[in-house]
Amino acid sequence: MRRSNLTSANLFSLRRAFLQMAIQTDNLRHSIENVANLAAVVTDDARMAQLTEIERTGLRAGVIKNFEITYELSWKMMQRWVREAGVADDRLPQTRHDLFRQAARNGLVADAERWIEHHRHRNSSAHEYDEAIANFVAAAIQRFVDDARDLVARIERPTH
Repeated sequence: MRRSNLTSANLFSLRRAFLQMAIQTDNLRHSIENVANLAAVVTDDARMAQLTEIERTGLRAGVIKNFEITYELSWKMMQRWVREAGVADDRLPQTRHDLFRQAARNGLVADAERWIEHHRHRNSSAHEYDEAIANFVAAAIQRFVDDARDLVARIERPTH
């Protein structure tokens, strides 16, 4: 009887390669670029000064809504990756904080605490809308864009 040379590391590499083919990142990538483009306008004081107050408010609301959508796509993609790659320690993560920590342990994200911070920003923007929160979240969006781009790159990263 011939013994298989598949070790758990080899099996993990095969699962990850299959997962790269199965997970499509196009929608997330497009959403990230929308957030980045809107954030560039909102954080450009000269451009914002040319707009009326209602236009500025609308743009801030738009960038925050796009951030919320992109955040949702990001964590759901992380969840799918963790579930389908079979990398959960002993069970699937029960909370988003657990998910972010699991993703960090497996190299899918660089820093779980930053994703927890993005989660807090998403919650504050979704439940309370006022000028101060809108300005705060708009300023934090660039960090989110950087982390979301890194997430996509890690999902798409070839395994060797």
